[in-house]
Amino acid sequence: MKLIDLFEQQVVIQGDVWIPRETTTLVGYKHKGKPIAQAKVLGDFFCSRTQIESLEGAPSWVGGVFFVLIQK
Repeated sequence: MKLIDLFEQQVVIQGDVWIPRETTTLVGYKHKGKPIAQAKVLGDFFCSRTQIESLEGAPSWVGGVFFVLIQK
């Protein structure tokens, strides 16, 4: 299987993804029923002021802004 074939088989999320503040992990997180882990987000990805400590489970590709602020 070619790399492009794997890329085309990924979950595609149209638009922006905003992770809610109360989120503690991205692992298993779904946006409108679609898992974001290894997904292609065609819009922006915002994940700030949440309670996550890791980017594990984050999208593998973001077409717009990728903004993450992890606070300790």
